[in-house]
Amino acid sequence: MLKSNEFRIGNLLTDLNGQNREVTCITKEGIMTEPIFPFVINPVIQIEDVFEFILPIDFNEEWFKKIEFEYLEIRYEFDRFWIYQNYRRVSSFKYLHELQNLCFILTGNELNYANII
Repeated sequence: MLKSNEFRIGNLLTDLNGQNREVTCITKEGIMTEPIFPFVINPVIQIEDVFEFILPIDFNEEWFKKIEFEYLEIRYEFDRFWIYQNYRRVSSFKYLHELQNLCFILTGNELNYANII
């Protein structure tokens, strides 16, 4: 289950119309996405209970083909996407924002997606 503390500024989400939105502000009261699209989040409440109009983006083969991975190796194995670093499996992920967060944690670099929004 998603929680509000899983998001960072720059994470991509999608709305019910399939429009990708970027998180631009995070506070105790909620987050804002670009274009300005505020939602109130109580950190105790799980995010899907509050976000009726914003969803995480499933990472799939289409996204895999769009993104160039300069610092990490990504493989699809055992019905999941996995990050490898130094030939070792480090972590798996399901959503694009999880990959964004893992890339930053492991490399110190943001995932470059400017050309795919």
